[in-house]
Amino acid sequence: MSETSALATVTVGLRTRRRPVSLTTIAAAISELEKLYGSLNAVSKRAGVSAGMLRKFQSVSELSPRVAELVRVRKIDRVMDVFWLSKLDRAGDQLWLAQTIPKHRLSTAELRDVVTILRRNPREGRVQALHRVIGGRKTVDRAFAVAMPMRRGASAPIYDDNSIELLKRKLPNSGLAIKDRLLVMIFTPEQLASARKAARERNVELTEIANAILVEAQS
Repeated sequence: MSETSALATVTVGLRTRRRPVSLTTIAAAISELEKLYGSLNAVSKRAGVSAGMLRKFQSVSELSPRVAELVRVRKIDRVMDVFWLSKLDRAGDQLWLAQTIPKHRLSTAELRDVVTILRRNPREGRVQALHRVIGGRKTVDRAFAVAMPMRRGASAPIYDDNSIELLKRKLPNSGLAIKDRLLVMIFTPEQLASARKAARERNVELTEIANAILVEAQS
């Protein structure tokens, strides 16, 4: 790898959001430049990146062969993931945790916490350490907002307090608001399925279900 190519690889690889090359390629380029310039600090000055960050990329060299291969093929592709995996001395721990990242969708912060637990208490099992970390995740309930245009004209239903209460009974929801001639209802996945069923039974679009229910009640 030429000096120009190596410097371009490091510069582009460290500064673009979507890297065109693997962390392994960037680490190799950093090592080539370090040999050429004589020190990592010199590389840092030429590339405009801190020496500390360059060292994190070079932590690829501290991975076990099987984990390093996962990095080469970009199955592990976050530099801080590589950095934290390199902190584990045992190759078995590195590989197990590397395979756990996609399986449990571990964030870098969660990976760091698992590694920290294992380093502080080597006797603690890997599974126990993992469960200690991911067991503290906040449960995020999915919600869906459906905007329902309110009809205009003489045939339009009346939207008053009684109508709102009726809709709450007929269409179980987690929230309801009216703004700019739009009725916005918030549904959980289960509530959304129920609303869709009600729309199918009345042969109307989901966005028309509120109007249909009120027309039925007010006719």
